[in-house]
Amino acid sequence: MVKIPCSHAIAAAVRCDMRVPDLAAPEYGSFFWTLAYNGGIHPVPDLCTLRNVPDGVATLNVLPPLTRRPPGRPKRSRFLSAGEYKKAVPFACVRTARRSKMKWKRKKSSG
Repeated sequence: MVKIPCSHAIAAAVRCDMRVPDLAAPEYGSFFWTLAYNGGIHPVPDLCTLRNVPDGVATLNVLPPLTRRPPGRPKRSRFLSAGEYKKAVPFACVRTARRSKMKWKRKKSSG
């Protein structure tokens, strides 16, 4: 669980004259950040040392797994990701291709 206050909690704290950093968990303070980066950060090694690949691995031919396509027609649209919404498309008349409200009038029956 993230212990960072939301914008509503920050607004309420400012209105009540509270310190906003006191609302966050102590792990997000500067003391813990300096402890996290206190140790050595190792840079990426030289590319020459990365090219020494064993012969058994260098000659290995890796192929994707053999799979068959599922039966039936492919899906018309893809699955939407989290936070992605379908766009609203206005309805159009089939005969005139106008994008407007379609009002159908009934014929008055004589009689």
